[in-house]
Amino acid sequence: TALSTAAANGDIKTAQLLLSRGADVNACHEVTPLRAAAKYGHGNMVQLLFGKGALVNLEILSRETPLTNAVSGMVSETRMSIDKILIEHGADVHGSSRESALSQASRYSDWITVSLLINNGANPNPIVQNVTHAPIYQSIHNRNPDVSELLLERAAD
Repeated sequence: TALSTAAANGDIKTAQLLLSRGADVNACHEVTPLRAAAKYGHGNMVQLLFGKGALVNLEILSRETPLTNAVSGMVSETRMSIDKILIEHGADVHGSSRESALSQASRYSDWITVSLLINNGANPNPIVQNVTHAPIYQSIHNRNPDVSELLLERAAD
């Protein structure tokens, strides 16, 4: 949608215009506006969309959520603040996408996000369809010893 494009670009002015003219904050054509803003690290846009009623755990066919997009989609410096905003607004840290946010953070060597997710209740041993989606597998496979150590300290198998 046009709003998703504005959100992906971090274009607050256009997003506000679209919303003032009735754009659906949760409309989806491939991606919701919140998922787009989260993926590209636009914290101000994420806040705007929440203020207009964006649903934090809304999934589409891909079964990805704004949190899983945020973890996999942006540079590390921005990721932590977006993840924190999403969690503060009730993002499901377990999620139901094919690969959890914790698995993705483990793959990307993101110790800070792994810690944030675990401290907010993410299971270090989620039920996965494929062992390669397990957080501990991801951290070891991608040679992330600090993340592996953190997961093992939190009883990951």
